[in-house]
Amino acid sequence: ITDPINGVFDPSIVGVGSHNITYTIDGLCGDETSSSIIVDDCSAINENPISDLSIFPNPNNGEFIIKISASNPFIDNLKIMDQLGKIIYNKTINVNSSLIQVPIDLLELSDGVYYIQFNRITKKVIKF
Repeated sequence: ITDPINGVFDPSIVGVGSHNITYTIDGLCGDETSSSIIVDDCSAINENPISDLSIFPNPNNGEFIIKISASNPFIDNLKIMDQLGKIIYNKTINVNSSLIQVPIDLLELSDGVYYIQFNRITKKVIKF
């Protein structure tokens, strides 16, 4: 424990490896329990496999293409939201190559600003 008074365990201070933690209650009815905590080195994990997300053309008339460049295959939901945050389009996308193109048709929607959200990236698209 990196702060034994408050019982706080900070993996960035103790480092990678297995750490045995013991919690003790003093007194007449005291007790003790132990647990092992494993801290892994996840520095090599690519937390966001997207290297680029672009919209073409932007602005547009409601028909456009989302181009996704990725370093690793993954599956995620592509969401398009209006200015109030209401989801108006939701589709599961399987990124199985380094570059995919997703055609979008929002011709039935009114003109305005919409937001595309995919794998923790948000982009603005303008329909006129």
